Amino acid sequence: MNIRIFNDNSTINEDSLVNPDVIQNRFGAIYTNYVMLLIERENDDSLYIPFHKDGNKGNIGICLTPISQNELNEIIKFIFIKYKQIKQIKCEYSLNQANGYVKNYPANQWHLLLPATTEELWTRMSSKSKQTLRRKQNHLIEQLGSEPVFEHYTINEGIPDEIVNIYFTFKKELMNRDYNMLPQEYLHNYFVTDAYVWKINSSDNNSNSKYLSMLFTCEQGENVYLENLSYNPLFQKESPGFLLYCKVIEELINKRKKEFFLGRKYRDYKQKFESQNTECFDIIAFRSLFFYITFLIKKVINKISGNKICSE
Repeated sequence: MNIRIFNDNSTINEDSLVNPDVIQNRFGAIYTNYVMLLIERENDDSLYIPFHKDGNKGNIGICLTPISQNELNEIIKFIFIKYKQIKQIKCEYSLNQANGYVKNYPANQWHLLLPATTEELWTRMSSKSKQTLRRKQNHLIEQLGSEPVFEHYTINEGIPDEIVNIYFTFKKELMNRDYNMLPQEYLHNYFVTDAYVWKINSSDNNSNSKYLSMLFTCEQGENVYLENLSYNPLFQKESPGFLLYCKVIEELINKRKKEFFLGRKYRDYKQKFESQNTECFDIIAFRSLFFYITFLIKKVINKISGNKICSE
């Protein structure tokens, strides 16, 4: 195996080199420029791995990339040798643990392999579940008096502030969560590129009452990252969040997307359609024992300080 620098100043335009490109999907959105490493395997297979430098710290984009533990260790070793200023390297969703002066934190990633057609998608759900879903949708339409309106917005065309503000309202009512930020600040901080909305087909100008649900994604390349979704608590029994989730998946299939990454946390809807929950690791690797011990000492100090604050 040989590792070399393919491009010392890569941008998100090189997403197609990386497999799976969800690495770039969030990695390229978070870090607008990075070093592209080329891993040349003995079987003539090649693998491109992005690496971002920030002072004496670095981040590797290897989200669920099928690389061996030895390859992971060699990539970390190469970076420490090549970049003397780097003292610490992080990477999320690694399929393997790293060796050496490292902290390996157990993690997971829910993800859905998208079929080629929507017809195939619905074969992944039992007849009973599909009947329940149709009954809920029909009941919802009966309550509303008409079919809900499905809308799609992109960040380039503009995602209305109203949608994000209603999303904040729903999250507060359902989960008591306060975002304490402006709508455009939220879209920027959470790397939202697309917003899907299910609205009530009504002339009512009350913003809260005209939205059923909304779902935010980060879309670049063939894969998609689910940022979050929420729904109107007034219609909770009809599952407007999951109904929108199903419609969005159909949209992604029609757009020829390959995989839908759903994040770490368990939610009932994430296990639908034969999704997978892959166990993996978040890793922090250190250049030397000194930096590793320093990190551990800081963690202990922070924990003790936190406990004191809590006890006071």
